[in-house]
Amino acid sequence: MSYISSRRSGVSPAFRGVARGYPALAQRRQVRSVLNAPIRYSMYYLAATFVIFMFGPLANDVDNMFTLILFVTTSYVAFYIGYLTCTNSHAREFGGARLKTYDATRNNMLILIAGAGYFVIFGLNQLYEYGARDVGTIIQTIFDAGSAYKQKFDVYQIQALTGRVSLVGQVLVISSLFYGAFIPLAVLLWSKVSLLIKLMILAAIAVFQVSFLFIGTMKGIGDTFLFAVAGGAILIGKGRLNAAFDGISMQSSSSARYLKLFVVLFASAIFVYMVDNQIKRAAEFGIVYSRIVGDVSRTFINYLFGSDVAFGIYSVLAYPTHGYFGLSRSLAQPFEFAYGAGLSPAMESYRFQFLGGDNHMLLTFPYRAEIATGWPAGQFWSTAFPWLASDMSFLLVPVFMFLMGLLFARVWITCLQRDSLLAMVALGQIMIFVAYLPANNQVLMQRQGFWIVVTLLALWFAGLFRKKRARA
Repeated sequence: MSYISSRRSGVSPAFRGVARGYPALAQRRQVRSVLNAPIRYSMYYLAATFVIFMFGPLANDVDNMFTLILFVTTSYVAFYIGYLTCTNSHAREFGGARLKTYDATRNNMLILIAGAGYFVIFGLNQLYEYGARDVGTIIQTIFDAGSAYKQKFDVYQIQALTGRVSLVGQVLVISSLFYGAFIPLAVLLWSKVSLLIKLMILAAIAVFQVSFLFIGTMKGIGDTFLFAVAGGAILIGKGRLNAAFDGISMQSSSSARYLKLFVVLFASAIFVYMVDNQIKRAAEFGIVYSRIVGDVSRTFINYLFGSDVAFGIYSVLAYPTHGYFGLSRSLAQPFEFAYGAGLSPAMESYRFQFLGGDNHMLLTFPYRAEIATGWPAGQFWSTAFPWLASDMSFLLVPVFMFLMGLLFARVWITCLQRDSLLAMVALGQIMIFVAYLPANNQVLMQRQGFWIVVTLLALWFAGLFRKKRARA
């Protein structure tokens, strides 16, 4: 296996001997490790959510435990096998040539600046729509998460009764590709842009985050976190492979350490905020008992920190886990085709809004399970699986997960091999898909995610058409 010369790659003479003697086997292991890193961490997360559920209070009420375990295990294993199938067949493409990095080209800078503008406009529009009129009100509301969350639903109700639609909001939804591109691109270009651009990026993110804190909602904050991880993963993956191709053993780079530190600090901050958020929501809405948390009075955390903190912590732990109980309820229902409403609730919302007719959402497994068992489809989660199964049956969901594994790996490989913006945005969406698997079909449930996917597919097909015409 050939290596790039130390002069071209920037390797110092001290490393030339190391490069010559760098074992080909070690290089191949490094390639395998980088290629399979996304599925490895994804499986850790997904397995952890299911284990936490199995040791939680809701597991005691599952009537079809064997079916639930068999289905979840089969689906996750199919996802894993699909991913490895793709990486195993493409591993030889990484033969030692250095990988192209994302550079501050004119197009990339235009997209970065447009993305920053998108985040600022989105944040300011959301603040305005939900009643923010001065800085004092914003700060006061942020520190009262329960009131902020209630205020959001009050605005929802007024909008539903009046039929009011924000034109700016609609334009932002349709142009959501900038939403998916900004954060990962900012991470990839951070070391290559000026201080002024860095300040612009931070200001845009700050406005965006404040708008979600103002309504006591974690959606935008969670997306920002996942997009940042997507960009950081690409940066570290390329760096580790290039180091291996240069013949340098790089088990842990400074970028990798910074990403891990970022993940730990950001995740910890989110956890603390969500615990406080849940405590204040309970106080605001008068919640003394949660169906998904149960009685916390006999728990160890209650003895240490009191009932309020225990309720908050168990509520947060239930967030990515209680969907498995909803899944167990849906598994007991017969199949009924939902005409695409399960695969993409956002698409169904558009169809119902503009064409009318029957509401196909009522045909999905979660809504029919609500009628049969009382588990509320709109309030609690049921994982993404019953939504997907509403249009393909539970028997075909493992097949779908196998294909999603293939797609996940193919997108990751493209991100490593090229500086593809489409693959970068797609990776962020797949990370959202994986993160919300135990909760719901997030990517195609929200109109933002729907438009990102539609735009990606349109640009991908346009690229194929251009290539076909060029060959002709």
